[in-house]
Amino acid sequence: MGSLIDKYIFSFYTVKDQRAKELALPFTESPPIPMLILVFSYITLFNYGPKLMAKRKAFVLKNFMIFYNLLQVLMNTLAAIAALYFLFWKNGFNFKCHPIDTSNDVEYIFTYIYFAFKVIDLFDTVFIVLRKNNKQLSFLHCYHHLMMCCATYTGIMWFPGGSAILLGVLNSFVHSIMYSYFLMTSLNNGKIKNSLWWKKHITHIQLIQFIILTVVYTQTFFAPNCSYPIYLRVVLLSQSVFMLYLFSNFYITAYVKKNK
Repeated sequence: MGSLIDKYIFSFYTVKDQRAKELALPFTESPPIPMLILVFSYITLFNYGPKLMAKRKAFVLKNFMIFYNLLQVLMNTLAAIAALYFLFWKNGFNFKCHPIDTSNDVEYIFTYIYFAFKVIDLFDTVFIVLRKNNKQLSFLHCYHHLMMCCATYTGIMWFPGGSAILLGVLNSFVHSIMYSYFLMTSLNNGKIKNSLWWKKHITHIQLIQFIILTVVYTQTFFAPNCSYPIYLRVVLLSQSVFMLYLFSNFYITAYVKKNK
């Protein structure tokens, strides 16, 4: 037990990215009490939120949802454009194997901003619970939100940048489209929800995203002298495949079987 505790302390105080120590940004504290509280609160909300709202009236959040969705569109669009410029066009991204560069502050800043976005994304669940749209509280919804938040947390603490940057860029691009759809529906009280031709294609884009990630992260295993940690490559690939499975299952249930 003592050795495990020693390893835990070593991981948080020694292995932790030096910039996380120097900048002392929110959620980069050691031990990770704020992050643990966030995860516990989210799981509690997911499991007990609908029960607490069962006998209460659903909240009407039209104006707030317009603001929230617009904010998400702007944040994700700017993040995707900035990342494409600074990380891909200006610095160059190695699709075969992009190493972790602890001297690249741009990658660290992007990783931290992306983590902040994932924390904000958790409010999706809060609004679903308050509006009593309980059908949207699926395992896919909960797992995707929580996994992305926890994964990017490990990025800002220990593994900023590297091949995982591609996930953040693609995800920001997809979210800019997805929240644009949500913004359109919130502006029209959901009246045009079923008439928007791109509703179904948002899922297509999400599937394409995970297909690209699966292909890219698979070929990192065949890149000679790849310095990106193999255990991170295993995690990225396995999660890409799992998310591809979950979204494929959602697509089949929501569109293929429904049409039959």
